[in-house]
Amino acid sequence: MQTKKSHAIAILCTLAPFVLSLVLSYFGLFALSFTSFSLMQIASCLLYIAFIRHVGLFTSYYVFIFIFLLSNTLATGLWVFYKDTDITQISQMPLLHAFSVIGSILISGIAASILNAIYQKTQNAQILIDTLTKTLIYSGFTWILLFSQDVDGLKFNPYKFYLFMDIFVLSTMLSIFLSIKRKRASASFWIVFSAIAIYGIYGLLNAIIIQSEIAFSNDSHWLKIKNILSTNEFYIAIFGVIYTLFLLSSLIAKKSQFYIKKSISTSQFRNLNFIFLLPPVVASFFVNRPNFIWISFLILILIIHRILTYHISSIAHNKDVFKKEQKLHSELDHEIEEHKKKLKEVNETLRNLSHYDSITVVLNRHWFIIALSELITSKPLGDVINLYSIDINEFKQINDIYGHYIGDGALNQTAKKLKQILPQNAIIGRFNSDDIIIAIRRAYNKNDRTEFAVKLLNEIKKPLLIEQRQIQINAKIGISSTQINEISATDLIAKAEIALAPAKVSAGGFAYYCDKINSKVWEDTKIDILLERADFNKEFSLLYQPIYTLKERRLIGVEALLRWQSPIKGKIEPEVFIKVAEQSPIIINIGNWVLEKALKEIGGVNARFETDLTVSVNIASRQAENINFTQELMQMISQNRLKPSWLNIDINEQNISGLEETVSNVITQLGENGVFVNLDNSGTGLISIEFIKKYSINKIKISKELIKNIDTNISNQKVVKAIITMAKKMEIKTIAVGIQTEAELEILKGLECDEVQGFIWAEALSLSELIELVRAENGLKNRHFITSVEPKKGSGNETRPSL
Repeated sequence: MQTKKSHAIAILCTLAPFVLSLVLSYFGLFALSFTSFSLMQIASCLLYIAFIRHVGLFTSYYVFIFIFLLSNTLATGLWVFYKDTDITQISQMPLLHAFSVIGSILISGIAASILNAIYQKTQNAQILIDTLTKTLIYSGFTWILLFSQDVDGLKFNPYKFYLFMDIFVLSTMLSIFLSIKRKRASASFWIVFSAIAIYGIYGLLNAIIIQSEIAFSNDSHWLKIKNILSTNEFYIAIFGVIYTLFLLSSLIAKKSQFYIKKSISTSQFRNLNFIFLLPPVVASFFVNRPNFIWISFLILILIIHRILTYHISSIAHNKDVFKKEQKLHSELDHEIEEHKKKLKEVNETLRNLSHYDSITVVLNRHWFIIALSELITSKPLGDVINLYSIDINEFKQINDIYGHYIGDGALNQTAKKLKQILPQNAIIGRFNSDDIIIAIRRAYNKNDRTEFAVKLLNEIKKPLLIEQRQIQINAKIGISSTQINEISATDLIAKAEIALAPAKVSAGGFAYYCDKINSKVWEDTKIDILLERADFNKEFSLLYQPIYTLKERRLIGVEALLRWQSPIKGKIEPEVFIKVAEQSPIIINIGNWVLEKALKEIGGVNARFETDLTVSVNIASRQAENINFTQELMQMISQNRLKPSWLNIDINEQNISGLEETVSNVITQLGENGVFVNLDNSGTGLISIEFIKKYSINKIKISKELIKNIDTNISNQKVVKAIITMAKKMEIKTIAVGIQTEAELEILKGLECDEVQGFIWAEALSLSELIELVRAENGLKNRHFITSVEPKKGSGNETRPSL
């Protein structure tokens, strides 16, 4: 509202000098002359400058309008010195004539700039050529045909120039009118348009009037028109209107309204120009007679127009081709850059894939060895390289229970934790599914290895949260070191991996490499190879250790003991090969063979002699980790038509540590299916009483380490007494293992142990010896003696473990 009010005040101030002059002249108080009009123009120009600066229009065609107004103001001022001269005598005043020419050029420039703004760099040169051609043809038509001028009349004079410029202005304004979206044009544009059109029409009429003195000096009609239009008062009135319109336009204009949208294309504009050329050509046949000069002039203009058009079209075509080529080059360059970028990303991805493990994002084996080799060769004198081979305990169990997604997450988080605590000059890599290896170069300090190993284990033990599941893992670490540069990376890694073997049975969870460990590992490796190649049915056999009740000395069962006679190494003791087998998946196949063999043989004995002897079979932790263990075992019992109660599964107390959840599931499932579970080697582990109370433990087998010399070792005697007392309170039977002397036997009787096994009453027996013992225990005759109770061939029950 405030803006409209200020605009209204500005408009009144702008019009005030002109309106006041008209009013005073009308009442005879003031003579409307060039002097008063000049003063009015000067005042208006000052206001015009102020307002176009205020609205920021110095960047548009209003600048040309201002110069035009200024030029005409100066021209009007000169009229003051020619008081008795009318406008038709302008050619006699060179300075005044010069300002008039400038004004005419400027008004033409305004019209051309508006047309240029409409088409905005779209073949501007062609549009200018078309407009000039149209102007020349109309000017020639007017001069040659209407005024009947000959070739001499074509010579330059100021009136011809004014005629040409006025026709150019009107032609341009007509083109503008037909080119724009008229409904979208602003009020300020239409005011400027009207002012320029009035100027062009007045100028054209004025030129015709002046020329009429030459061509139609005897025509009374032209003389009357001349007397009306050539007066100074009419000139002042016309230019007063033009000034007023320009000033009004500047006061209501906005900078954003300068650019006007076109409604036709460039080709349509050229078609309109062609249509505009038809009237003078057609009219030339009806005005006077055919004129050779006119025809020659017309042909010349059209030829020049065609030549220029062709030249401009060629230039435009070449520009288009050049622009298209530039665009193609730009697009090609862009595509090349994009391909380079993608190639760089692919190369980076391939480098990461080739250098780093995809799960843990640490170095893979190949690149870790390369990095370690560089670390060794660049090691300064006095520095030591410590290598830590980390093996995650029971990682397969995590994959089996929770799935590989959780297992991969556990590896990833563990690697991240370890990277965070690594010092400088350290590298980390992943070799196998659950093996992470770290190398650190630092100044020698004998305590560094131990301190960092403990730090690693403590970090690994911290619980992991993966998919809302809390996972806790443990690890063992084998450590090797070097202070020399000559050792190879693979040898240093091999030594750390060798140290893993003692680390797995170490209470601290880590061990250092030494030559003694190396020889043992080499021996274990040979045994492992022999186990992989062994024919179980030919090389393995079972012995049975009888189990008696202590009070009645009654045979109630046996414990199955595995023996191995290797065709290469001969007899290998169980304590040697069982430990090696437990570190390998081969233990599962061995355990299944023992279970099936023991069940068949003891089942055959019970069926033959109508006894209920039980057979105890010790299972390894890897077997218990198998989620299908119970199902496969019950299927084995069912296929051999045995009673589940004939089987006792011995679970070593030392193997339960860290596997309570897995073992508890196995105990529960076995109990539900009628299979008894014994706790073996009791007293050597850290199993809690709560665990024994919670799950259905059938018997507790007291370790032979506690029974040995129990008659002289008071400490062991107290431990055994505590175990037996606890078991009786929990209504669990106890078995003493490895009794060799009468003194040990008497002590156990005094402690009220329930059952015993050992050499004092019976050594481990072969199947035939066991049958003889059972026969003797039951008083059976020799005719019932059998040497084998294995199913006959073809019965469908023969099995051979797959290795």
